[in-house]
Amino acid sequence: MADTPALDAAELLTALNRHEVDCVLIGGMAMQAYGHVRTTVDLDVIAAWTPENMRQLAAALGELGARLRGVDADLLGIDLTNPEQLYDGGNFLMRTAHGDLDVFAVDQTAGAPRSYEQLRARAVAVEVLGARILIAHPEDLIRMKTAASRFRDRPEAKRRQDLDDIAVLERLRAERDAATAARAIQPTRSDRPQPGQRPEQPGRPRASRAPRKPPQNHGRKR
Repeated sequence: MADTPALDAAELLTALNRHEVDCVLIGGMAMQAYGHVRTTVDLDVIAAWTPENMRQLAAALGELGARLRGVDADLLGIDLTNPEQLYDGGNFLMRTAHGDLDVFAVDQTAGAPRSYEQLRARAVAVEVLGARILIAHPEDLIRMKTAASRFRDRPEAKRRQDLDDIAVLERLRAERDAATAARAIQPTRSDRPQPGQRPEQPGRPRASRAPRKPPQNHGRKR
């Protein structure tokens, strides 16, 4: 649409951070943060649904000039700068001066953990333009993407995007597991042969040597 501002995710995230909104990034921007080259037209977050956090969110939405988007959204009579109305509501799909922003509640997001605390505890912290941002853990993203892909009314293009995102996240998981396994089987420093030392041949006993004289103490306490 012609009246849709281009998405400026950095501005949205900075505003949320400036007002100390407790939220976790999900959706396409989270995928980009994990290195997946793909497009997205909005910024999706799951927020802590508490009275205090809704006050902070209301302040951020006021600064961003947020308004509800969708058919007859202006007829709902919801004031996005009113914390009480935000707290009594659910998921909010909004248009702002810096692009579309969607704020979800964890209990209304299919595939999300049972509580926001669980989602937040597993999230990965990164820094964007000096702002600390929490990104949903890949495992949680896989579950949410899987649930979304199974919606009956999900547009086919969205469903294909979900499946592509899941494949990328599963590949990241496999690479991470492989790296963890490689670290586990690497020899420790004491196991590695030292310079000038021949590595031991497996199954071949070392030749016995005459016992050495014990080292002298030279007056030092051992």
